[in-house]
Amino acid sequence: AAIVERVEGMPRETMARLHGVFRDPPPPALEVGTRVRLRLTKRRTDAQDLLYVGRAAVIEEVKEDIDGRACFAVTFEGDPAAELHRWYGRFHYYYADEIEPIREGESA
Repeated sequence: AAIVERVEGMPRETMARLHGVFRDPPPPALEVGTRVRLRLTKRRTDAQDLLYVGRAAVIEEVKEDIDGRACFAVTFEGDPAAELHRWYGRFHYYYADEIEPIREGESA
């Protein structure tokens, strides 16, 4: 357990030196209008995140957070208030690791 904790606490630069190079996988093409499914991650902000796991949504806007990371404003498919949320600009926000694109023809 001590070794695992020590490795998990290593800075990214040190880990890269041990492995030679770090290659991040290319992010999926996530843009406005893309259908996505919400998935569970280690980072949860509130209980709603658990309620929405597995739900299909549509990306309405792509924004940047204060650190410059892309975050995605979504409305949920089948939500009777989705049009109202669009009108008011009230969305649920998720990062790329919290959503996955739904393939063409795949059901919600």
